[in-house]
Amino acid sequence: MSTIATANKHALSNYRAGSIGETLALFFPLLLSVFSGSIMHFCDRLFISHYSLSSLKALTAANYYILFFQLIVARIVTTSRVCIGRSYGEKNFGKLGPYCWQMIWFSILSMGITLPVGFGLIPMLFQNTDIALEGSAYFKILLFGNFLFPLGTALSSYFIGLGKTRVVALTTFAAQLVNIGLNYLLIFGALPIVPSLGIKGAAFGTVFAQALLCLALLFLFLNGNASHNVRKPLIHWPLLKEVLFLGIPRVIGTCAILICWNLVVLLITRLEGDYLLVLSIGSSVWLTYSPLTTTLQQVITSQVSFYRGQKEYATIWRSIRSSLY
Repeated sequence: MSTIATANKHALSNYRAGSIGETLALFFPLLLSVFSGSIMHFCDRLFISHYSLSSLKALTAANYYILFFQLIVARIVTTSRVCIGRSYGEKNFGKLGPYCWQMIWFSILSMGITLPVGFGLIPMLFQNTDIALEGSAYFKILLFGNFLFPLGTALSSYFIGLGKTRVVALTTFAAQLVNIGLNYLLIFGALPIVPSLGIKGAAFGTVFAQALLCLALLFLFLNGNASHNVRKPLIHWPLLKEVLFLGIPRVIGTCAILICWNLVVLLITRLEGDYLLVLSIGSSVWLTYSPLTTTLQQVITSQVSFYRGQKEYATIWRSIRSSLY
């Protein structure tokens, strides 16, 4: 049997449903997207380490703290991928855009919680530490841009739910290249035009590149298929509650893990020595292989959601088996 599904245009790929070919066709573009993000973070730390080791310590600690706010919101937002994939499988195209819009608004409105909570925690996180000045400055800049990270996830989830992983890969890869270039320029400066901003430059570069990614994805989203209702930016409470109902249980586990890691970092910042440098090196190594599991999770979520919508339960198991290879 040919692995190319030429007859069925309503599919995640041109390959046989649930086959290894389909899994790989979705996997590799997303891997490029996720891996480019890891490389960006690695380069960020590399640049900062050449600028100042004390700045590297501050960046490492502040990154862990800000990840709590980014991932808590993003975990809920990624649940929309399940709803989008299922609706796409059911051919209920009119819900695809509205599901994405619920998470766009949720990402923006989340600032009403993350900003006051984040600023309220700054004294506890940084007071009486060697990284207080630089760490708090980096944390504040990223806190103001916190909504951009779940916003990018919301827009990416729309395309991933439709199996359009190449769109996400190319836009993310381009944004990360901009991020790397901006971070280098803003960290070290280019006198007399651009002053050296150090750790603040790393934060500004990251926020600007993420904003650029969101604008690119939003442009593609708004100019997408009109039957998906992509230009109806309304809050639909039933759809919003559905995504929140599915996403909040995921947040509980994520929240517990992140609190544990942040408590570890909080204790390390109170110790004398190079413990934060050791943590930075270890986490930088972890960045090189973490994209594999993250990407596979996104692919299998898209496949299972889509085939559940089509009620092709045998194909779901085929997709799971393909992912194990």
